[in-house]
Formats: sequence, C-alpha cells, structure tokens
Amino acid sequence: MRNILYIIILAVALCACNNSTQKERILDTAESMAVEHPDSAQTILETLYPYSKLTQQQRARCGILLATTKLQQSKAFASDRLLDNSVSYFKQNCDSIELFKAYQLKAYQAMWRGQQDSMSYYLQQSINMIGEGNKNPAIFFVYETGRYLL
Repeated sequence: MRNILYIIILAVALCACNNSTQKERILDTAESMAVEHPDSAQTILETLYPYSKLTQQQRARCGILLATTKLQQSKAFASDRLLDNSVSYFKQNCDSIELFKAYQLKAYQAMWRGQQDSMSYYLQQSINMIGEGNKNPAIFFVYETGRYLL
C-alpha cells in the first residue's frame, strides 16, 4: 500500500507543470488523501511550490489543505502564510464554508504560537459565522483523548 502511495506521489510530481487544470487535479488528489494519508497529501501539495505561481483561488485552497494535513500530523504550522491568504481570499469571495474552516485553522495556528487572544478572536469569528439562530454550535474545538479536533 505504501508503495502505491509513493508511485502516486511520483506521478503527480512528474506531471506537475504550469497548467492550471493540472494544478487543480493535484489539489483534488491531495484533498482526497488528506484525511487518511495526510503525510502523502502534504508531499503532493509541496510539489506545487512555489505557491506564488498558483492562482489566488488555488493558493487559498492549498493553504487550507496544507494547514489541515499538518494539523492531522500534529505538526506545527505557526508560520504558514498561505493560511492568511486563505482567510483573505474566502472573506473577499464570500465563501462561508471555506472561511469557516480557515478561521478554525487560524485558531489552531494561534494556539501553536501561544497567542491566546488571537485564538479566541478566530474562534469568535467562526462562531459568528454560524449565526444566532443555530442552537447547536458544537462543531468547534472538542478536546478528546488529549488532542484538539475540528
């Protein structure tokens, strides 16, 4: 199974070029692998470097995916600037679902940095997105078996 993942990573890396459609496929592949194989998904996402050659939408999506894969591997992403780009992009384009994810990840990022005020701010921003009519805001940080989960 591990060999198959390496073959997929190698194939994606070899196919990576400046073609926007190809980059979308790479993002789709990484997204589909992010939950079960976050290390492989991160490796695939890193084939897109330099990220400045991605479109704004691709950079925003890549920021969310990279932060998610690092979080799932318990890796610090305190200096991940792509996530800042994700928040800005999704806020500007009124994509509330992706912005909600970005705010949650920014809260984790602030936690890694030891910035409790920033963590509270981003959690509050995500709570505000749910709206006052929602009676079940239990989709936030849950402390379970010593790890924070989304």
